[in-house]
Amino acid sequence: MYVKLSGRKAYDLRIEHFDDMVQDNSIQSSWAGLDSFLIDEEFLYLEDEEADRTYKMLKTRQFRRRNMEQTAARFNMRIVGAQEGENQPAEDGQGGMLASEESIKTYIKNFNHNDKLDFTQGLMNFANRIEKKYLVDGLVMSLHQLANESEDIKIALLDQFIPLIQLVQEKSTQLDQEKAAKEIFKMLDELLYDRKESVKDKAIKVLLDLRSVVQNDDKEYIMNLTLKLAHDPEAHNRQCALKILNEFAQDMGQTLCECFIVPEIKSLGMDEVLDVRIAVAKNLLNISRIVSFDFFQQKIFPLYNQLTKDKEDRVRKTCAD
Repeated sequence: MYVKLSGRKAYDLRIEHFDDMVQDNSIQSSWAGLDSFLIDEEFLYLEDEEADRTYKMLKTRQFRRRNMEQTAARFNMRIVGAQEGENQPAEDGQGGMLASEESIKTYIKNFNHNDKLDFTQGLMNFANRIEKKYLVDGLVMSLHQLANESEDIKIALLDQFIPLIQLVQEKSTQLDQEKAAKEIFKMLDELLYDRKESVKDKAIKVLLDLRSVVQNDDKEYIMNLTLKLAHDPEAHNRQCALKILNEFAQDMGQTLCECFIVPEIKSLGMDEVLDVRIAVAKNLLNISRIVSFDFFQQKIFPLYNQLTKDKEDRVRKTCAD
């Protein structure tokens, strides 16, 4: 490795061992303390451009991690300060932080954009510290503010829905679990129709993944949101609904599948949009395995037969495949 310097200028040369710099606390705020993996043997053999990209990525990641920790610490201090100002204990005696819905709403509202993003990305750290009786009434019921923020904050919030539901199931009463599910699905319903495609795509993925996390009673929320997508004017949403219905069919069982899912799929099989009909052809197989043989002969096979005679070759080819 060499560095070519201009001969017209004078330079001071300083050589330090990277390990010594990382161990030196006085340098922890500089680039040397950003990430212990910034320089290793493999890094030294990278091409210049690739090395620059790798270094910037690691540097950004470490700054983001540090900012998340600092934001969480500031938020915690504000909550504690507010509780002390009202002569209320800051903790419940068991290490759980006390934080009301109003206090959380107030401080989220006063955050700048970066603080809101850091707080959202590190939401589970705060959720695990909060006293359990405030997990739903304090935290979950305050999150709708973040669902109205920028694209990156909305996506970060969607990433928290599944682990947050799992934590609520672990710590909260049945009544609070139902309250949390209702609120989270309400936010999800809004984000499914966001004007940003990246947010919509993320919301659809979360909706699909939620089926393996929520309790059986809460799966009604998934079905209702999916049926709403199936009737949406936007063709992409109808295609996504077909994918969810196909995955969801095995959870619904034979009777509900025959009564609710198949009628929706039959309707979409006559959709005027080519890609929607192709999606129907792709998603018939899984559903066919769940319904009874008589139902298959009477309802699904005629739909399949209709698609094999579709005017568009791509639909017919999908059926053949």
